[in-house]
Formats: sequence, C-alpha cells, structure tokens
Amino acid sequence: MGRIFSAGCARLSPVLSSFLFLALFTLALPAAADRYREGQGMLSWPQEEMVQAMELYVPRRLAELDVPGAAIAVVRDGQLVYEGTFGLADTWNGAPVTKKTLFEAASLGKSVSAYGILILAREGFLPLDAPLQKALPRPWPMEGGDVSALTARQLLTHTSGLGNNTAAPDSELAFAPGRKFSYSGIGYMYLQHAVEEIAAADFQTVMRDLVFAPFGMEESYFALPPASLGALARGYVPVLQPVLIILLPFLALSLIFIGAGWALYRFALDRPKYYWTDALPPAGLAFVTAVALVWPYIGTGRMPFILIVTIAYLAALAVLYFIVSFLAGVLGFYGPRDGTLSRGDEGSGRLVSAVSFLIAIGLSVALLSQHIPVPRMPAGELNAANSLRSTAGDLGRFVAGFIQARRLGTEWRERMVSETVPVRDGMEWGLGIGMREAEGRKTYWQWGANPGFASLMVIDPARRGGVVILTNSSDGDKLAQEVAGQVLGLQPGWELPAAAVPF
Repeated sequence: MGRIFSAGCARLSPVLSSFLFLALFTLALPAAADRYREGQGMLSWPQEEMVQAMELYVPRRLAELDVPGAAIAVVRDGQLVYEGTFGLADTWNGAPVTKKTLFEAASLGKSVSAYGILILAREGFLPLDAPLQKALPRPWPMEGGDVSALTARQLLTHTSGLGNNTAAPDSELAFAPGRKFSYSGIGYMYLQHAVEEIAAADFQTVMRDLVFAPFGMEESYFALPPASLGALARGYVPVLQPVLIILLPFLALSLIFIGAGWALYRFALDRPKYYWTDALPPAGLAFVTAVALVWPYIGTGRMPFILIVTIAYLAALAVLYFIVSFLAGVLGFYGPRDGTLSRGDEGSGRLVSAVSFLIAIGLSVALLSQHIPVPRMPAGELNAANSLRSTAGDLGRFVAGFIQARRLGTEWRERMVSETVPVRDGMEWGLGIGMREAEGRKTYWQWGANPGFASLMVIDPARRGGVVILTNSSDGDKLAQEVAGQVLGLQPGWELPAAAVPF
C-alpha cells in the first residue's frame, strides 16, 4: 500500500510540488508576501520567513533551470544575516554545496580589486587621474597599443579603450581613452600589474592585506592554494555552448569553401556532377580554418575541451544519421537500388537522405541541452579580472564591509559610487562597480561569468543591505537575477547591454 501511495505521489510530483509551494508561500508567509508586493522584498521579512521562502524557492528553481548548485548570502543593516547553500558542488561524486564551498566568482573580483585599489589611491600610493605608467617602476609589458596616457580612473570605469579578451590579451586601444564605456577585463590586468609594481608584492598578498583580512574573508583567493582545490565547486555548461563556438564559423566557412569547390568542378574542370565525397576536403579545410580563427579568442587552456566536445557531438550526429538512414532503408523509403528503376528514384533517395539528416539533428537537440563539467581554472592562475574564488559568505562579508566603508572610509566609498560614467538609461559605472536606478531606487552591482559559473552581487545602499548569489552553471544567471529581485523587491535587470561587452 505504501509503495502504491509513493508511486502515485511520484507521478503527481510536478503538480503537487508547484501547488505545495504556492500554498505554503501564500498561507504560511502572508505578511511577507504583502511586503514583497509593496516592493520591499525578502530583505524586509523576518529572518525565519526569509529562510523558509529560500528553502522552498531555490531548490525548485535549481531543478527547473538544470543548475547543479548555488550559494546565497544576504546582508541586512550592514551585517551578514543569511548564508544558504543548495544542490550539488559536483554531480559526479554527489558532493553538496556547503558554506565552505568555493565558486569561481569571476568578475565579482573586479569590485573587490577596485575597493583595494581605491585604498591605495586614498593613501597616495596610486594616482587616480595622472597617467598610471609614470608611477610605475616598470611599464606594463603587454604588447599592442600605447597605454602611456591611461589613468586608473579610466581603467576602473571601463573607459580605457582596452579590450575584454583576457584569454588572449593585448594593449590595443579600440577608441580614444575616456570617450565611452566598454567593459574591459584587460584593463584590470593592467591595474593588477600597477598594484604589484607599486606595492612590490603579488596581487593576492596586497588584496589580503587591504580587503580580505580586514573584512574577515578567510576563504577568498585570487590564486587558489593547492590545499583548497578540493573545496572548489565543479562548473557545468550545456553542450550547446562549446559546440556553437566552433560550429557557427565552421558552417559559414563550409558554405564558402564547398561553394567554391562546386564552382571549381563545374566551370574550371567542366565536371557537371558534384558528389558528396567532393565536399569532404573543403569541409575539412573549413573545420581547420574555424579552429584557427577561434583559437586566439578562446586561449590554449580551454580550446582542447571545446574541440573534444565539438568532435564528440559531430560523431554522435553522424551515428544518429546512419541509424536513421538504416531504418529508412529497412522500411523501404529509399526504393530499389539496382536496375533501371533506381535511376528514377535518385531524387527520392536524396530527399530521404536529407530528411534523415534533419531527423538526426532533431534527435541531437537532446544532447545539446545536457550539462557537462568544464575544466577548472588552474589553481595558481592569478588575474584581477576573473580569477577570484570565494564563498557566498565571504562575498557577503565584502558587501557588509562595503556598506560600512571599512578601511576605505565613507568619503572614498562615496567617490567609488558617485564618480560615474554613463552606460545606458538608468545605468552608470563608477570606480569599479555598476549603478542601476530602477523603480525609484538605486542599487550597486557587479555580475560574474566564467565558463561553468554565473554570479551576481547587488547592494541596496538606502537599506544598507545586499545579496550575493553564486552558481556552478553557465545557466545560473537567470536564477541569480531572480533571487536578487526577490530579496530586494525589484525587477531583475542587473546586466549590461551586449554592445557594451566586447569579446
């Protein structure tokens, strides 16, 4: 009887879970729901109600979005009041996300770095508006353009003209410094070099002295010690993501090369018939060319992974095609193959082959949506732009310290958020952090995205609160936006327009 009841519940679980969530959220948390409708969000709820809502909402959304795990920190009145952990840090071994789980926080490290850099500026060690290169014992050894006139302000506000491809960086300037906002990871690489030159110490040591230690961030690293590698969550991406990196340029180049091959056979060699085997050499050349074009933008570290996934997908697609073609032949769709009648069926055979290929592509869509683990960033890699590895609790402590203006002081903290450049309507960028004005309220924010990880940090200065969301999936950005909106009582929208983020 128990088994029958359990089986029945299992079959109804999607309906029951949705109903249960709505019922509990509506009946058990009526006052909280009213406050959310007034635009206050969970930040204004009693602690117990916020915890209950998180425990109901987050696991359900993790399952719906196919995100393995998440960690969330909430700051209220300048103090860390909540650390929630959900799901799995590693789906292979079933390790759960805990308060000690490290995530690749990616660009959240930019705001942390900027805070430390402004401490150096306040204390007179680093110029904010004079050419940075003049203050350095050694110039930045990056090849490309002339960076001698760049200032720390331009680098912090993403108006330097430097690019964003930290996998293959150079110092070429896309526009005159100070002219406009264009998100730049390479700018933070220059800032890292400047800090290390001025302090005569590695960037991690400087940030530990200026930010990590004063804020109580004991589990935060720009370069991860080998002993902490086991605490790092594994990141996941849908198969579609690495496949498209190669497949899109491959398909475009294939059309060009195969078309050129057909023209060569048809007009130069005067051969009217173009067999499918004739297309193989130009297709192979297109693949090699696509890899060569993409490689500089992806970098050597991740390119082997992308190649393996792409080749595996293409092999699976070929297997599916041959299976579908074989079944079509067994069912007689190709018609007779020998004698006079076969000539009349050639067009039909080509049509069946084309349909078989389309069916194979349709079947492969299920493969493209599967999430697979990505190679981890090397433990010792140190990059102010994207190598921060931290816990939600530690980044919550950073938010609390930011609100309190710890070590930096109120005057310079206010400069960080008031000396801004325009990004678009309702959005500006300060000295290392974004500003968004919506629904009559201002928030400070920074998002992070490394392959396999997505994160978001949002601060509500008027209520001295904030939220940090870390996930181990490239699809975790939607969850991060939703949670931030629920906590702060605002519509999500802490993201930059695509045009402002060059590759």
